[in-house]
Amino acid sequence: MFYFIFNEYINAFYFECTNLFNLKLFWKNLDLLFPNLNIHSLFFISTFLTHALSLKPVFLIAGFENSPIYSKISNPSLYPECPSGKHPILIKDHKNFNTNFLLQYPYCVAKLFRVELNSKTGKVEQLPGITTESISIGDPSFFSDTFGSIFSKIKEIGYQANKNFFGVSYNHFLHPVTSYSVFYKLKNKIEQVYSQTGEKSIFISFDQGSNFISMFLSNYSKSEWVSKYIDSVIFLSPTFAGLPSLSNLYSQNFSPFISNSEIKKSMMRMPGFLMSLPNYAIYENFSFDGKYKRYNVSESFEILKELRKVDDESEKIFKTTVEKHLKTAIPEPPISSLIITN
Repeated sequence: MFYFIFNEYINAFYFECTNLFNLKLFWKNLDLLFPNLNIHSLFFISTFLTHALSLKPVFLIAGFENSPIYSKISNPSLYPECPSGKHPILIKDHKNFNTNFLLQYPYCVAKLFRVELNSKTGKVEQLPGITTESISIGDPSFFSDTFGSIFSKIKEIGYQANKNFFGVSYNHFLHPVTSYSVFYKLKNKIEQVYSQTGEKSIFISFDQGSNFISMFLSNYSKSEWVSKYIDSVIFLSPTFAGLPSLSNLYSQNFSPFISNSEIKKSMMRMPGFLMSLPNYAIYENFSFDGKYKRYNVSESFEILKELRKVDDESEKIFKTTVEKHLKTAIPEPPISSLIITN
């Protein structure tokens, strides 16, 4: 069951993009997103968190830009625009981008974040010989700044890193294409921790991490497995409705990436940005004025096509990997869940 809590003053930073989306409409259409929505008092929050602080294993799931990202090139000869060594390339740590690398190898960066549709397998994949990923499951201290007082409180009551307290990171730019390997590792880790502690795990997700963990719970995992191994999930400032990615897709750039023809090609195909387009179910009855006509929010990708900001390969990637998730309301997980936004 979903439980939803929000403050009187809502700071929905993910609705900033081009003033296309009406926040009041989001609240009005919550029943589309969560058909069995219940709003409880702060007394319930206290009860929920007290239950959550019973030293059950806790997994923090990072938001957009919170994960460190590395790249590996197994055959450097295929990519002369990249460094020749086979050592992992640091793209960004948990706080900052490796600007020296981005400045020195701008065309390499484009290839490291490029995906394409494999015509033989029908799957969207990275370029041959390139793996761009995060550290997956590990030390939660990477997210101490992101989760702030929540992180401090968890440590204060006795949780120990890599014993009953973990961080989950992933490549947010290429989510969900590169997330399935993280799902696999996460599932194995949860089962391992359960066998050691006998306790079900709790997820605390933030920002785009809410989308990541919702997909893990409702699309990747079977409900029987979730019920056996997961106690509950908390969504902090979730991005179920979308993020202001339309401006990035329109500009075909993302700071601090260096703008060039290759990075623009990679940007228009990045599933992480395409995934953060508005959810059709939430904005089903909402439209906005374009240059020549009114558009339904479900036509966001079509607008990018008309503006020539995406190509045919982008459309194939969007149709294969992304659009199916935008078409449907966010599934209710088969466990207790709490949504908090501010």
